[in-house]
Amino acid sequence: MTYLEHIEKLARDLNITIKWITDKYKSMSNVPTRIIRIVKPLNSFDYLVALHEIGHIQTTTWDDGESSIEQELKAYQWAKAHAIEWDKGTCAAVKYGMGTYLNNPFTVMEDIHTAKTAYQWVNTECRIP
Repeated sequence: MTYLEHIEKLARDLNITIKWITDKYKSMSNVPTRIIRIVKPLNSFDYLVALHEIGHIQTTTWDDGESSIEQELKAYQWAKAHAIEWDKGTCAAVKYGMGTYLNNPFTVMEDIHTAKTAYQWVNTECRIP
């Protein structure tokens, strides 16, 4: 199964609408409408981004106490659990995405405990043999 086929199958199975875009750095999910905006996943980086956006749809609880880092971590954990492949490209996507949160002192201070957990998770899960 290709990355594209896997993402399309997950979207069908989970009743998620895909809107195709051309700029991977503008990927996003709209949880209430169950719409994700992603590029066609033709490489493992873009595949992980797509899984991550689906992960937001599947894991967002709208708990007022949930920090942005916690929401991101849960979406990446969901993506890892459902990926058909985990490689340097998927890890690059995780490191880039989580890095935007973990390198921001304001989001880190919002939830220092989860930031530490996220940092440890990224470093553990992205050790590729």
